[in-house]
Amino acid sequence: MRLEGDQEPIKEYSHYSHDKIESNAARFRSRMSISLKKLEEMSTGNEFLKKTFYDMVLYCLRYTEDVFIMDRLNEIPVSSRDENWRNEYETTDARRRTLHDATIDSINIFSRTLREYGKSNEWLREVAKNGRPGYAGFAIALALEYYLSLEGNDNE
Repeated sequence: MRLEGDQEPIKEYSHYSHDKIESNAARFRSRMSISLKKLEEMSTGNEFLKKTFYDMVLYCLRYTEDVFIMDRLNEIPVSSRDENWRNEYETTDARRRTLHDATIDSINIFSRTLREYGKSNEWLREVAKNGRPGYAGFAIALALEYYLSLEGNDNE
């Protein structure tokens, strides 16, 4: 699977080693009750479902991008943090919070659209039962699964 159009949201991932990405993916994978591939299969054959699926993946990628940026910023020693660091941190954190809300919306829209087209959306129960942290974990797991699938395709 490859998103069409702009691939910009995955640039931050290149700052991390494959092992770190795989380790994060393994940590978050338990928060996914369904695979990216299965979700994509569920959207096959219906253009609107496919669009809502791709929108969800894109929001998950963008959200995860900002989580990674925040992680990188937090690795900078406190003694080295200056005004530029503070500005980047505050800007990224504000964008991450907004993206978190938009990501939750996109996940819910995809789930409702599945239901409207007679497909199961039971996987969302597991995500939603843990509230915002559940959605965040799902989004990160889905984004990392997507990124690793791209990496695998590049090696073929």
